[in-house]
Amino acid sequence: MRLQLDPLAPNGISIVQEQKTARSGAGYVGTGVREIVAGTNITVNNSNPQRPIVSASGGSGSGSVTSVDVSGGTTGLTTSGGPVTGSGTITLGGTLAAANGGNLFDLDTNTPLGTPLNNVYRIRHSFNNFLSNASFEYWLNGTSVAPNAWTLNGDVTIARSATATIDTYSAQLTFGTANTGEFYQDIGVSTSVDYTFSAYVQRISGTGGARLVAQQEGSPFTEFASVGLPTASGWQLITLSVKPSAGTQLRFSIKSSNGVASTWLIDEAMAQESKNVATAYLPKYIDDMSNNTLYGLTTFLGGITTSTFKLTASPTNGYILTSDASGNASWQANTAITRNVTTTSTNVSAGSTANTDYVIIVTSGSPTITLPTAVNNNNNYTVINSGTGIPTVNTTSSQTINGSLTATLPIQNMSLDFISDNANWHVE
Repeated sequence: MRLQLDPLAPNGISIVQEQKTARSGAGYVGTGVREIVAGTNITVNNSNPQRPIVSASGGSGSGSVTSVDVSGGTTGLTTSGGPVTGSGTITLGGTLAAANGGNLFDLDTNTPLGTPLNNVYRIRHSFNNFLSNASFEYWLNGTSVAPNAWTLNGDVTIARSATATIDTYSAQLTFGTANTGEFYQDIGVSTSVDYTFSAYVQRISGTGGARLVAQQEGSPFTEFASVGLPTASGWQLITLSVKPSAGTQLRFSIKSSNGVASTWLIDEAMAQESKNVATAYLPKYIDDMSNNTLYGLTTFLGGITTSTFKLTASPTNGYILTSDASGNASWQANTAITRNVTTTSTNVSAGSTANTDYVIIVTSGSPTITLPTAVNNNNNYTVINSGTGIPTVNTTSSQTINGSLTATLPIQNMSLDFISDNANWHVE
């Protein structure tokens, strides 16, 4: 054996051991390597170029594998069942680390998401959509049951639709007549934050209505804000801004609203922190073609306030919205005057609907026209004699007309106007 310095070896050292069996000339000629043992960073070198080092079998080598085992290394995976020395199975387990292509990361918090389905699609270029599977691309349990992360309840069926605003699929909801259908997902929230719910919707059949609903956590969840879905043709964007007052969860729901059958497509659902400063809710439709925005409005439970307009709550059926000199709007009784015109040749009693001018035209004969009570009556009554007879105007409850019980119109094309002083009638 001899030890020689080799500048090409990693440590500059190589070990050569030769067996010398015959003498040739001035020295021995090595006939073969008997044994070579090298450690880490040690190379083996044969100083005789005529005697290269080869394996005993002639170069390629051969043999049998007697044991196989694997390790997860830095992948985050675990293994079981090894080593295998005969026949057997090695099983992988655990979760593939994100650095090796595993679990998705939440770009908002830079933390792993609990499942690859969470927030897979950040709809409309947003990075804070709290809804999972928001564009309904995952239907791992089947295409006629609720898609992943969503729940179906009550009188509603679902199907996967290939008509979508983004990606490949949307959710098709068919509501029945029991008015109990609901399609929803719960999200974690804070009572110090405002949230905006939105979705693209379109009604494709039926005449029934549906609503976008926010429900506050409780036993059961309690509905506290909603807005009806628009029924215009094509995709429409519906939006609802809310602020929870209690609990740690909100329920984002699409619900039946009137017990009439209808079928809807839902896509691009979103729940995100709101740029509004909502303390209750603000429903508003946004036409998909106009690209409008809701942001910049301030809402309150009792009404809506901006820098120039205030609206109070508690409207009454038939009332109209009016404003005072300071821009404060309120609901008031409709005082607009309407006109009711009647032509007759026979006796007739005039009506008494508030804010109505009554015009009675006598075309022939001499009929009696009876006025209603003058009490609490602010209407104006006009009687015209267009014929050749002599009509008579009578009163109710012995009320008077300029002190008399009746008035007559003896001249053709003559007219009289009657107004009340809240007790009796007067001719203008």
